[in-house]
Amino acid sequence: MYRYFLDNEQTERHESFIVGIRELTLDEDFNYCSNNLSMNILPVTDNRYNFTCDYELRIYSSGCYYLNENNEWQSDGLRVGSQTNHDETECFTKHLTTFADGFIVLPSPINWSYVFANMDFMRNKTIYLTLIIISSIYILLMIFARYKDKKDVEKLGVTTYCFHWSTVEFRNEISSSFYSVR
Repeated sequence: MYRYFLDNEQTERHESFIVGIRELTLDEDFNYCSNNLSMNILPVTDNRYNFTCDYELRIYSSGCYYLNENNEWQSDGLRVGSQTNHDETECFTKHLTTFADGFIVLPSPINWSYVFANMDFMRNKTIYLTLIIISSIYILLMIFARYKDKKDVEKLGVTTYCFHWSTVEFRNEISSSFYSVR
């Protein structure tokens, strides 16, 4: 398995990278790998090659960050280590600061004092108007649904009778059928 690692100092001020991968021919394998020559002089070509073996390419991004005095994430003075993989991040620092890796981003805390101090109608017209409109639509839909329910009961023709139980005579009819198969 081959691994190529770029740390954050090598990638500073770059927005994108292009990675090319191809299988070496037998001659290239012998000339560049067996003779322990520098990997920097491998030939680069635009020709298409078919791979004769399976390969897997895994690319991931990782970073090391600390919170500065203004509660903002910064990465200056921190470097991602070469032992970083898709499960762990190795961080090296030039200063004594508590830091975290790029896989964990803590949420900002809610300042409830500020929220309750600034919840008047004039500062939050859009929020209050949205709540009023949605609540009004909900109430109107509930009234309309109740009206339709009453109309459905009328269409079914359900009628209730008022009577005295002592004057009512109940009769039951039981019918049965038998079939014979020959």
